[in-house]
Amino acid sequence: MPGDISLESSLSWPEKPTSSSEIGLREALVRRGTSCTSCKVRRFVGWKHGSGRDGQQDDLTAKITVLFVQYLAENSGSWQVLRTLIARLDPERFRILLVLPSKGEVEAAVSPYVRIHYVVIPRLRRSLSPGYLSRFLIGVIPAILALCRIIRKESIDIVHCNGLPNLFPAFAAVLSRVPLVWHVHELEFQPMAVFRVLAWLCGKLADRVVCVSQGVVQLFAGSEKAVLIYNGVDVNHFRPDAVSSRTDRLRHVRGDKNGFVVTQLGRIVPIKGVEWFITLAEALVARKLSGSEHLRFLLVGGAIPGHEAYFKSMLGKIQSSPARDQLIYVPAVEDTRGVLAVTDILVQSSVISESFGLSLVEAMAMGKPVIASPLGGPAEIIRDGVDGFLVSPYDVSRRAEIIAELFRDRARLAKLGVNGHGRAGEKFSADRMAREFQALYRSLCPSQVDGNC
Repeated sequence: MPGDISLESSLSWPEKPTSSSEIGLREALVRRGTSCTSCKVRRFVGWKHGSGRDGQQDDLTAKITVLFVQYLAENSGSWQVLRTLIARLDPERFRILLVLPSKGEVEAAVSPYVRIHYVVIPRLRRSLSPGYLSRFLIGVIPAILALCRIIRKESIDIVHCNGLPNLFPAFAAVLSRVPLVWHVHELEFQPMAVFRVLAWLCGKLADRVVCVSQGVVQLFAGSEKAVLIYNGVDVNHFRPDAVSSRTDRLRHVRGDKNGFVVTQLGRIVPIKGVEWFITLAEALVARKLSGSEHLRFLLVGGAIPGHEAYFKSMLGKIQSSPARDQLIYVPAVEDTRGVLAVTDILVQSSVISESFGLSLVEAMAMGKPVIASPLGGPAEIIRDGVDGFLVSPYDVSRRAEIIAELFRDRARLAKLGVNGHGRAGEKFSADRMAREFQALYRSLCPSQVDGNC
């Protein structure tokens, strides 16, 4: 039934409230004598409460308890970021709980020390048919009440909603008078009317809106709640000499030592512009470069519900392409290091503004030059001509020209890779992301940090 739960065992932030609802929330918290609803309980009790999945006790003393809510059970870019963040929070300062909609592929990647609750969270979809809307609305109240019970029972200090469509945990946080961090990974999605409403609610309900790029910050222009924290990757995991279980199995893609692999990595959906990657491969093959028989074009990804027809059409396009002998399709992989290890250039062909570009940073960390659209997050990640190139996916001729130049000039290819590796470590590391989030959480629980609890 919807809402059923099964339980398994320094930055400076603006302090001035920005809306009447926030003022009301802050005043309510002040009346309770603390900035966090659970701090007052700990001041009198000072207990050890609950256990992780390994049965060990969780020490609540002097820790900030954060409830992370993930509304998708399948793997996604936003989940990868959240998983990386959870793994890097200081266990001496933070107690971590996670809400998932169901058991699935994401659960296996969670540390056994993270306590997991399961709550069926209604999911917003593009199709707003009457039947779907009725099922959606029926599940809303049970989900919110279930989340409120978890917040109360687990003495949650902060609720962290992962993703803009993650609406109902926000209501539960506000009803429970707990600070809300809303982590926004989206720059746009369809239908736009729903996107605009969610962005408006996010700005009203959240105590802090964490934006993954300046493009997302602009959605909340003028709001002191908006905070920029770039996504981070594990630069020790994604390093130039990294190997994975798939690396050896993909060695054949390169062929001999002269092999040169151009890769597109991501979901096979219309917004990713897969047809433009195929067109790029055809344009390069048609140039008949010296040694072009060594070129390979690797498309890595899978279909997602609702886009099966597009997925099949792209596979058909590959099979009928003039470049079909050099175009290779590989199903989606959990560990992308094996793919990136055999890649020379990573291409992103998105036809919309991406909010960030996690695969771009992973490739850069592994010393691979990247080519992406000049719109949205990639323009903040890539320094054009230094560690990659910003070129529209529609400008196939220019993209082909860049790849042809790097195919001939391997020294420049290597230099771009070195520059990208340095930039990934300096600006987009997981450790940097975790430090900034920890500072944010502490700013929302000052009495706990100051030892007044």
